Amino acid sequence: MKRIVFFVLLFALTCSMPLHSFALASDKPDTMEINKDSFYAGEIYQIPSIEVEHNLFLIGSTVKNNANTGKDVFALGNNYTQSGTTKGNAFLCGNKIWIEGAIQGDVFVIGNIVEISPESTIEGNLFVVCSTLTMEGIVDGLVQFSGDTIRFIGKSSGADMNANTIIIEDGAQIHQLRYNSNASLSVSDNAEIVTIDMKPMPTKPVEIETPPPRKSFPVRSKVFALLSSLLLAFLVFYLFHTSSKKALDTLKNHFWTSLGIGLLFLIALPVCLLVLFVIGFGWKVALSLLFGATAMWMFSHALAGIATGYFVFQWIAKKERFDWLNICIGVVTLFFIQWIPVVGRIFSFLLTTLSFGAFLQVLWKQNRMGNKE
Repeated sequence: MKRIVFFVLLFALTCSMPLHSFALASDKPDTMEINKDSFYAGEIYQIPSIEVEHNLFLIGSTVKNNANTGKDVFALGNNYTQSGTTKGNAFLCGNKIWIEGAIQGDVFVIGNIVEISPESTIEGNLFVVCSTLTMEGIVDGLVQFSGDTIRFIGKSSGADMNANTIIIEDGAQIHQLRYNSNASLSVSDNAEIVTIDMKPMPTKPVEIETPPPRKSFPVRSKVFALLSSLLLAFLVFYLFHTSSKKALDTLKNHFWTSLGIGLLFLIALPVCLLVLFVIGFGWKVALSLLFGATAMWMFSHALAGIATGYFVFQWIAKKERFDWLNICIGVVTLFFIQWIPVVGRIFSFLLTTLSFGAFLQVLWKQNRMGNKE
């Protein structure tokens, strides 16, 4: 029983395939008319020799157009044949395109294989972008081709070709031929060409290396930054004189501890701010913490300038000094160190981080002493 059912289904499928193909071939396309423009869409169909007053739009897999169109033709399909008479322009796109009729305007074609039959006449220009073009018809205007291979047998007032292979066969008539210099050109002895012009290939312009422009030195901004650093350092020195001196002693006696505390705080601060911002009621605390950390970082940067002067004077004069001269020497020295690419920025950042950690230790000790009292 299973074998009988299998053979019945196989027989039905075999018989239905040609019927399905016949149905596709005989299906009429969907049509529509808008403002006297005609629209056709289907799988496989043929338009008879009818009169279309305005524009004609065609979409399908295999289409043959025999209509006489009063204006333009727009076609999109796998295999398309243009017959009849078109009084306007033709815009064609597909895999294989044949042009057999008369077109009074310009023709624009994009495809793989394009053939212009001997019966076709184009009163305007022919613009083709494809792999292979066979031109056997008559073109009153210019034939402009871009692709791989062109076989020219017809007639044209001019031809502009950009191709790998150009074959001009017997019977071809071209008033002026222009082609790219790297093309393989074959011209028959019986072809009629008035002038031949070879287009030179475009060359890459020689690049002239120009020295990079020198970076301008903004004198005013640099002077203003130096004066601001000096002012901030003097404010820290006179307003927090005792705390500054204790921070320098802590930095000298507990170098690695100060560096570790400073780096740890810089790592923990963004995490704390993110957590507080995520919590709905913690944004005020986060803003206060951010403002306080920024103020302490500016304070630590000024303290880094003071520390630079303190240690530079101690290294040169072999004695300790903690006054206005240290501030001037340290701030100016740190200011010029920052001009060194990469290294100067790293040195300034590490020294500020050290001062930040030392100042946090001083605040912690003062807080503990206050609690004990």
